[in-house]
Amino acid sequence: MIKREKAILYNMWGYLSDKIGISSPCGNATYVPWIFDSLLKNGYKVYCCVDRDKESVLKYGKTCFDSFSQTKRWEIYNKINFIGLENVLNGNLPQIDILFLEWRFLTSDSRLPPNAPGYSPDLKIQEKLIWFCMFLIMLRKKATCLRRVSRILERQRALRKRFMLLVTRNSRKLRVMKE
Repeated sequence: MIKREKAILYNMWGYLSDKIGISSPCGNATYVPWIFDSLLKNGYKVYCCVDRDKESVLKYGKTCFDSFSQTKRWEIYNKINFIGLENVLNGNLPQIDILFLEWRFLTSDSRLPPNAPGYSPDLKIQEKLIWFCMFLIMLRKKATCLRRVSRILERQRALRKRFMLLVTRNSRKLRVMKE
C-alpha cells in the first residue's frame, strides 16, 4: 500500500508578502508563514485557495518579502500549492485531511454582485469549501452505511443457506422416516 502524504487546505483571504502597492489591513504575513512552516516540517502538503500575492511576486520577486525574514517567507511561499479560485468554485479540490478556515464574515465587499468592482469572493469560497466537506462526510457515511448493509445481507444469505441446508436435511429425514 502506498502511503499518501498528509494534506491540509488552508483557506485565508490575506497576503503573505509585504503587499507592495496594495493597501490592506491584512496581518497574515506576520503569522501564517510560520504556521505553514510548521505544517511543512511535520510532513503536510499545504494547499491554499487563492494566491493573492501572485501579482506582487511576478512583478517584484523575492523583494516583496523584504520587510522581515525575507528568505524564509520566500521559501515557504514557494512550497505552497495554490489551487486557484476557479478550481475552488467548481469543486476541483485535492484530497485533503484537514480543512483550516480563517473564518470569513459577511462584509460590504462580499455583498456586492460577483462582477462588481471591489467584490470580494472570500465568503463564497468559504461556503463552497464547507459544502464540499459536508458532501465528503455524507459520502463517507453513505459508504459506511452501504458496507454495513452489505455485511447484513451477507449474514442473511449465510443464514438462508444454513436454513435451506437444515430444511433439506430435515426433509430427507422426514422422507426416510415416512418410508
